[in-house]
Amino acid sequence: MKYSSGDQRFWVEFEALPALIPQLLDTKYESGFDRWRGAASLRTFVLKTPWRLKLFVDPREFDGNDLSGTYTIPLAYDEKSTILDGASVPLPWLVSFLSFGMLRPVGVMLTASIVHDFAFKHGVLLREREGSQELENVTIARHQADRLFGRMIATVNRMPVVGFVGWLAVRLGWLFVPYGKNQDRRHKPVPWGAFAVLLAVLAFLVAALAALGPLLLISLVSGGYLLGYLLLALAGPPKRETDGPGQGAAASDGG
Repeated sequence: MKYSSGDQRFWVEFEALPALIPQLLDTKYESGFDRWRGAASLRTFVLKTPWRLKLFVDPREFDGNDLSGTYTIPLAYDEKSTILDGASVPLPWLVSFLSFGMLRPVGVMLTASIVHDFAFKHGVLLREREGSQELENVTIARHQADRLFGRMIATVNRMPVVGFVGWLAVRLGWLFVPYGKNQDRRHKPVPWGAFAVLLAVLAFLVAALAALGPLLLISLVSGGYLLGYLLLALAGPPKRETDGPGQGAAASDGG
């Protein structure tokens, strides 16, 4: 199966979704509390085989940096195994509930997160050289890796809103999460745009709270979530007649 999607400014193509091997959750402790902590931790994965994908990128979207080419996410790099945990969603159970399951770590953001996590760990992506079996290190800045993450979600899953939310979340991570081989913090440029969006959302929530009052606002939000989950339960997952067994995954849950 081949997946290909995008537009004239950004295109993603790969032969198959990455094959991941789940790792056993560590619960072998004497303390019941520690076993509980281990069971509640995020499950990690390793790649079964290296994953290849092609990117067609308009350099104008990445500060003139031409990231087009065929990339490989290897089993290991720089003597370190490629260990993945999906999208690094804070409070994943709460965020998953609030987003109707769309923003869970191994949901629609998974495919993009594999590329993003590798760039975050090493500060580079590995691009194939034409006519050679060697891979070249392509340096990628933090804000470019974040933009690539959002664009891949929007393109692979055809969910631009989720792609924007994913981009916003990783840009705000500038405050807390180190980047690259040296695990540096506070990479330039400062994500002023992401901060402005966050302030606008907070201002809207404060205004809604002042206008409606806490009880009415909580009632409306709770009722909306109840209705949304009832609709999802009744409708079930979408199905397309043209899909064979498992073929819908690349388009509908390619992350």
